[in-house]
Amino acid sequence: GQNVYLWKHDNGAYEYVPKEGASGGEAVVAVSAKGKDGLNGTNRQTGGGASGGVNFRAWSEYSGSGTKGSSYSGGTGGGSAGSTPVYNHSYHDIDGKQGENNGGAGGDGYYGGTGNPGGRGYNDEYIGTTGTGGLLILYSNILNNTGIISSNGTDSNGYGGASGGGTINIFYNKLTHEGTMKTTGGNGQNGGNGGDGSVWLQDINLKSPTISISENEGTSLKVNIENNNENNNTTYDYYVDGVLEIENSINLSEKISGLKLETEYKIKVIAKYNKNQISSNIITVKTVKFKNTVKKLLSLAKLDENKYNTLDDVLKDNDAINKILSIKESKEYLLVNNGNNKMFEKFSSEVCSNSEKFKLIVNTSAFSDMLEIQKFRNDMYDNYLITENILAQSQNAIKTMIESNNFKVSSTSSYDVNIYDGKAFLIGISQTGENTNQVIGYLINR
Repeated sequence: GQNVYLWKHDNGAYEYVPKEGASGGEAVVAVSAKGKDGLNGTNRQTGGGASGGVNFRAWSEYSGSGTKGSSYSGGTGGGSAGSTPVYNHSYHDIDGKQGENNGGAGGDGYYGGTGNPGGRGYNDEYIGTTGTGGLLILYSNILNNTGIISSNGTDSNGYGGASGGGTINIFYNKLTHEGTMKTTGGNGQNGGNGGDGSVWLQDINLKSPTISISENEGTSLKVNIENNNENNNTTYDYYVDGVLEIENSINLSEKISGLKLETEYKIKVIAKYNKNQISSNIITVKTVKFKNTVKKLLSLAKLDENKYNTLDDVLKDNDAINKILSIKESKEYLLVNNGNNKMFEKFSSEVCSNSEKFKLIVNTSAFSDMLEIQKFRNDMYDNYLITENILAQSQNAIKTMIESNNFKVSSTSSYDVNIYDGKAFLIGISQTGENTNQVIGYLINR
């Protein structure tokens, strides 16, 4: 398939039907089971085709999966799995096959799946039904629909998978009556149901939003809508690489978080007004290499920026350390990129080499987050003469380390701690007729 371009806005943004529709239903295996439904289409997509079902006595055979939709057609249905008696009370099992892509034939099987044409059934019986939802494009000066406009999927023949619904795309200058519009997926009966397609109405007088990017901070950035149709009930959906990140926002600017450093992303916004949905231009942006600063850390922790000039100043103040770790935003900023930043590296080295500061750290909720960072774990071991005794006396630390995937608990002789390559913390001794030590051992990532 290929993208089908429908309309070009003044800002260069296109309205188009994507080449790939919604996904098809997965194959099933069971003594008797209904097929899996195809997924529903969004953003002009067609619906996915359904998988075939499994009728009685198909003990280990798989039905055929449904196919994803395309720009021109809803997905096709998979054939069903089934068994037929042969002789002496024995049975012949039949696998279902996947339907063809791009609106082709339905899958073969005991019952054929729905497609163009329907798939073959066993002994040329139970042939699949014919038809999928299609692509409908309409340009209208005045839209006055008093009837039904439809591009539906087709029902299956029994156990075959049904086909997906199509996509209706209407552009109008003036709307007087919308009427009824349907892109319903086919009914699968004992096979899966086809996914619904999508209906997209668009007033050509509405502007496409133009977006820009600001505040690129490596793991986050801000998306700004530069122009607005000035309709009070317009909402916006923000997408990153085609994935919906923020839905139904009323804001002309939103921060997108959780991004990877130095990674390229495609950003777009869809404006929604009544039943109109209008795409913005698409911006390709590469996130920057992260540079964290003490000033930003202090701001997030709501600390006096005039009191501290450097990270060394912060590390001298236990109250400042505690506040940074207790506020979500400042803690995440310090630990950003899994601790792979110069600020945290210095922070970790300092607190693990100072008994007073380490004692403060292990009794905070941030200790569990820091345990996931290898630099911090290594600093704990490198300073074991300071850290080991503090860990042994902290129930919070012991509990947190036991719950972490980076450590394991073992009872062993004190002479056998070398099995952990020396990377073990002695946190207690129990007497069971001989001296045994409970050890938390570091699982080294080699």
